[in-house]
Amino acid sequence: MIHIDLQTTLETFYLCSHLPIKALHSNTHVFYKVGYTETTELIFEEYFSWEFFMEAITLLKTEAFLHYTLKNGLSFTLCPIVKSDPSQGCYILGPYTLTIELQDFLPFKPHYCILHLMELLYQLANNSLLETISKESIPSETCLSPCANAAHSCELGEYSYHISRAKKYLAVHLREAITLDQVVDHLGIGKSYFCRLFRKVTGQTFSSYLSEKRIAASTHLLRNSSLSILEIALQCGFSSASYYTTTFKKVMGQTPLEYRNQLSEHLTSNKLS
Repeated sequence: MIHIDLQTTLETFYLCSHLPIKALHSNTHVFYKVGYTETTELIFEEYFSWEFFMEAITLLKTEAFLHYTLKNGLSFTLCPIVKSDPSQGCYILGPYTLTIELQDFLPFKPHYCILHLMELLYQLANNSLLETISKESIPSETCLSPCANAAHSCELGEYSYHISRAKKYLAVHLREAITLDQVVDHLGIGKSYFCRLFRKVTGQTFSSYLSEKRIAASTHLLRNSSLSILEIALQCGFSSASYYTTTFKKVMGQTPLEYRNQLSEHLTSNKLS
């Protein structure tokens, strides 16, 4: 039985490496994955058949890891989740590229870099295993190994990276019916992890942040257009005028119509004076 917290291990690994990674059972069931976009998932499915994977599991009984380099420098690396028992499953790192010319499409990772990343992966997994066995046995932060400290620092440093990408995505798609699933798919990280991260960095939930941005966009239209409340609601990503009105009042303390009328009265008063 695997006692490692695979979700935490893989998400922290991805934060440090930006390398897509999966943890698969020997029956090809995916325990967890992170970092995969639609493109990298298609590449994975193209090259990893069940027969190929079973052959790799067999080879890992005698090999510490396996590098597979395919056409155009496209590569994967496989290593067992439990070193002493590859039959429990393996990590698959990649796809990545060995050629710097393709780094705009895939992570560029020379093989010597992959060796160091595997060391990091096993260190993270080992820390996770210690936590699972007994929280009392966890060393204090100052006593963590250099590798674990590096991972911790890397994770802190990457907070703004993912949140910045999320905010840019929301800004571009604000008028659309954005879902949380779409955002995390775009980022290539887990939903629960993203929600914790987003709240930690912004102090808000994802939904409240999205609502506030949509309301802010709608106030511009209320001030500078003659569009109806329904038209403004739809242009700002709300599904209906009633939902928009309810959300607007929750954020602004008044309805959109009251807000617009107040602005109109203020402008009229200024003209008269």
